[in-house]
Amino acid sequence: MLWLKAYLLNAMLERLRTMRAALQSGSALSKSERQWLKENYRKATGVELKTVKGCTGCWMDGVSQLIIFLSKDTLRLRSGAVIEYNGKVYNKHSITPEITQAVLKDNPELKHLFY
Repeated sequence: MLWLKAYLLNAMLERLRTMRAALQSGSALSKSERQWLKENYRKATGVELKTVKGCTGCWMDGVSQLIIFLSKDTLRLRSGAVIEYNGKVYNKHSITPEITQAVLKDNPELKHLFY
């Protein structure tokens, strides 16, 4: 089953890279591509992709952020977020991947604080 997960992840990353190449060449994303990006961005990050009508930079940012998110094994704490865990306070500069895993294992409802 792990191979299927890796295959699907690679397929998603390939689609995102194709979208990024299209945006870089000046093409616009189709309505279905924009919908797919918004839906998968929300599923992966837990937050809505913020877009403005006619803003191609918004779509490029979303594609790039999702590629980075899916390419990394570790989650990063969002800017401005502060977490207290086991009597210590962490921000995006002080939290380690091990602490991130422990925090999310004990407090899965805090996933929205990470990307």
